[in-house]
Amino acid sequence: MRKVRYAVFVFAAVALLGACVTGPPMSEENAAFQQETEASLGFALRGLFSLGPPEFEQLADEVLAGTVTFVYDTTASAIVQVARSEGENAQTTITVGTFPEQAEGAGRSMYLTAVLAMGARTQAFGATEASEVEVVSAFFEFMDAYREGYPGQLPEGVAFIDDGLEAFDAGNLDGFVSDRTVVEADRVTIQ
Repeated sequence: MRKVRYAVFVFAAVALLGACVTGPPMSEENAAFQQETEASLGFALRGLFSLGPPEFEQLADEVLAGTVTFVYDTTASAIVQVARSEGENAQTTITVGTFPEQAEGAGRSMYLTAVLAMGARTQAFGATEASEVEVVSAFFEFMDAYREGYPGQLPEGVAFIDDGLEAFDAGNLDGFVSDRTVVEADRVTIQ
């Protein structure tokens, strides 16, 4: 009996390790996005699942289902833009603008997670009830959580992140949003 339990334990451990190492299948476009941005979509998906609002989980589920394509556009003025088709075979394209130069290592994946959270709250993704402040707040909720959980990993010296976190901490994100952001149905720009 003891050998059977040990064999089951070993099998389960190997299966879990295999699942963690291989991860979900990824399209060529999304693999290229990861390579180009040096940010982990797996890290971002875990982050989206961890905070748990339905729109974050929906985005993570759709990425895992293979219906989301990521594009990195260093010429984009928006931080994130969402294009979503309708119908039975609906596809979503999420274009992410340039990462801050100061975002390095794990900080790149943290930044990506916060950007994707904003994209998940746009009207184009389906969050029809989200206000401009709620859309931008998603970014700073993640940056605040990462600041607490991973000290020293966030991009430092990025004016809009520093100013936004200061406004977030002071409970004055409304002022930051009105002064520094443009939130449209399908895109978010922060100056």
